[in-house]
Amino acid sequence: MGLTTQKTIPVTFPAEQPILLREYGRNIQTMVAHMKAAPDRDQRTRMARTIIELMRMLNPEPGNDTADYYHKLWDHLYAMAGYDLDIEAPFPVPDPAQKAARPEPLEPAGKRTRNKNYGRNLQLLIDKVAATEDDEEREAGIVTIGRLIKGFYAAYNREVIDNRSAVELIRELSNGKLVVDLARVETEGLFNLPRDFKLVHNALQPDEPRPNNGGGGKKKKFFNKKRKRY
Repeated sequence: MGLTTQKTIPVTFPAEQPILLREYGRNIQTMVAHMKAAPDRDQRTRMARTIIELMRMLNPEPGNDTADYYHKLWDHLYAMAGYDLDIEAPFPVPDPAQKAARPEPLEPAGKRTRNKNYGRNLQLLIDKVAATEDDEEREAGIVTIGRLIKGFYAAYNREVIDNRSAVELIRELSNGKLVVDLARVETEGLFNLPRDFKLVHNALQPDEPRPNNGGGGKKKKFFNKKRKRY
């Protein structure tokens, strides 16, 4: 009794063609090429729907039954087909020019902040105070801004900024619209932070004494005690 030999059909993989979408692999891309070459439109449509289900199983995502997810799958199918596919599909062929176009860079909201360590909210507060016409509200706003600048500076630099620098910074950030007398700031203590103000880096107030670690204080001596063995 002779053995029957089955003929194997050779399958040619287009190795020279790069994989367009690696999440689906070369097999799906080969199936798309075979589907595209089918002469009958109804047959191509049935094959396309089968490929879409295979793509969904190969690349599952949360909520993969939504219309947006299927829309993305059909867009990927069109891309692998070279955007040249005549089938009955629930979504139209996308424009390849729009897919290849790069999105425009986002412009920052409003003008750029010159001193980024103080944040954009401080700049917005300065602009608001500068536009205030009431003298009392304007002065109260300047005092608030000065204290905020001192607090932010201490948090970033582990020391408190002096009053002169704070006054100059307010004038610079407001484009010369907010001006306060330095002598009055220092005499009345307008920019002094509250006594209970605590910082992350433990920055000290200007009138607080700094510890003298190198002074004549007694240093604790640590001895390396040997443990007793039992």
